[in-house]
Amino acid sequence: MTEGYGAEQRRHVRCTVYEPCLAVVDSQEYSGAVVDMSVGGAAVRLEVQLEVHPEPDTPMQLQIDGIGRLRTRVVRSLLDGVAVEFKIDPRKDGHLLAALQQVLSNYPFDE
Repeated sequence: MTEGYGAEQRRHVRCTVYEPCLAVVDSQEYSGAVVDMSVGGAAVRLEVQLEVHPEPDTPMQLQIDGIGRLRTRVVRSLLDGVAVEFKIDPRKDGHLLAALQQVLSNYPFDE
């Protein structure tokens, strides 16, 4: 899911995961699943093929079961979805960060 994005460019350790989600872009809702995640961002596989992929920096709301609603921004398009960066402010969104870390603790870290 992270082709063209080497581990040396990542700031956070990633996990291969499967977490159902709902992505909201420009008032359109898309069902899907988070398939790769760290505390900094995620790869989201969508259940529908998008006719037009969102441009980088497009805001996206991501509702992940067990975590909650996260503000994100698109960093790039993937063949079957998008990669996003989480916009979490630890001072305001500590509960989301804690929930995210709890979900990640259920998965082994990728090498």
